[in-house]
This record gives sequence, C-alpha cells and structure tokens, in this order.
Amino acid sequence: MRPELFSSTAIPRRVEATVPKVDDPELLDCRAVCFFFGGDDKPLHPSTIYRLIAKKIIPPPLKVGASSRWLHRECAAALAAMATDRNPA
Repeated sequence: MRPELFSSTAIPRRVEATVPKVDDPELLDCRAVCFFFGGDDKPLHPSTIYRLIAKKIIPPPLKVGASSRWLHRECAAALAAMATDRNPA
C-alpha cells in the first residue's frame, strides 16, 4: 500500500458551493399538508384539501413533475389568515 494515498495532502479539498438563502424552501407533500392543517391526531383527508383549494381557502400546489407540492410558508400564511378571519381584532 502507498501511504501517501491515505495522507490528508493526497485528498483534494472539497469545494463548498454557495447556495442562495431562501426564506423557507420546505416543500410539503399532500400527506404533510393534511397533517399541517388537521393536526397529528386527526389529519384532514386529501379530498378535503382539494375542496379547500377549490374554495380558495388554501393555496394550490406546485406541480413538480407528476407530483404536487405545497410551499410551507404559503400554508402557514393560509392558516394564519384562517385564524385572523375567525378572531377579527
């Protein structure tokens, strides 16, 4: 075995790429959205999510390929709007 292959000088340093910061890049799938709006004990049914989308209460999903994903920050804003509408101050 060649010891120089195992020394730290033989291994090239990894270059760290700079990734632009996004406020909240988290994408939620339908199951996560059901739990987000319904809670852990009794999540909403997916058909209820799509009914709320049709009524424009929650945002529509983004299409990523063949799948649907929701932005976490849009769901949080919709939930905050529901709470504000419930308790106008």
